[in-house]
Amino acid sequence: MYISETKLRHLLRTKDSDKLGRLEPITPEEIVISPTGHVLLALNSSAESSGIGGRDLMVWGRNHDSELGNGKKGSLAVPTVLQTSSNDDGERFMLKSRSAKEVKDVHGKVWKKNVKVEQHAASGWKNSVVYWKIVD
Repeated sequence: MYISETKLRHLLRTKDSDKLGRLEPITPEEIVISPTGHVLLALNSSAESSGIGGRDLMVWGRNHDSELGNGKKGSLAVPTVLQTSSNDDGERFMLKSRSAKEVKDVHGKVWKKNVKVEQHAASGWKNSVVYWKIVD
């Protein structure tokens, strides 16, 4: 999929860098492009900010079957920060990481203990998903 210059400008948002005293670009961390025309992008806004912030999930593209997870069916032409659905305040959806005491397999047996897990985005044919991945 081709990303136009206009879309790229929206992706390269800036953040205030206390260390350098100027605005710096937010680093794209992960991009997922579906075969049906929607895009998910994780931006790491906490990389240079001592852990403040997180991994924002931005979405755009085809949305005829609610692929973007924004509760609508209209397509988006420019990257948009995904909002949480459980909060009327419209907080931005952030991909999280945490420590898991135990991870179980599909049969309920403990597979690993005390591991670091983090959320990642994936997309497929007319769908998107956020899942937990073991990173230890």
